[in-house]
Amino acid sequence: SRFSTKLSVKDYLSRISGKTAELFSLSLYLGAVESGCEKKLAKRLWNIGHNIGMAFQIIDDVLDYVGNDESIKKSAANDLKQGIFTIPFIYAYYNDKDAFKKYLEADSITNNEVKEIIELVKQNNGVNKAIDLAQKYTDKAFKDIDKLPENEYKEVLRALAEKLILRKY
Repeated sequence: SRFSTKLSVKDYLSRISGKTAELFSLSLYLGAVESGCEKKLAKRLWNIGHNIGMAFQIIDDVLDYVGNDESIKKSAANDLKQGIFTIPFIYAYYNDKDAFKKYLEADSITNNEVKEIIELVKQNNGVNKAIDLAQKYTDKAFKDIDKLPENEYKEVLRALAEKLILRKY
C-alpha cells in the first residue's frame, strides 16, 4: 500500500484487523483454548485481543505524528516516510483533500515534507480523531475484561492491556 491514493478508514481498519489485532486475538484465544476454557470465554478473550490490538495499532500510528525517535523508541514517522498513510493521515485527508494532494501525487517524501505533513495532519484534526477511535476500542476491551471471571489472571490481563493501550501520546 506504499503511496496508495486509495485512502479509506474501512481499508485501514481492515488492514490492521488482519495484522496487529489478529495477532492479539489469536494469542488470547489460543491461550484460552489450550487451558481448557469454555467456548464462550475463549470467544470473549478473542474479542478482548481484537480490541486491544486495534487500539494498540492506532496508538502506534498516532505516536508517529506526536512522538519522537527517543520517546517512541523507534524512528518517528517511519510509515509516512515509506508512503504508508495511516489513520491520522486518512482522517486529516478527508478533512482537507486539497492540502494533501501534492503529497499523494509524489512517489517519495522528503524529510521537510514529512514535517509539513505532520503539521497538516495535526491542523486537520487527524491525530485527535485517531485518538478518539483508539479510545473506542480501548473502552470495548476494558468492558469485556470487566466481564471476565474474578481471578488473578483477569488483573494480569487488565494491567497488560493498560500498559499497551494507555500509552501517553
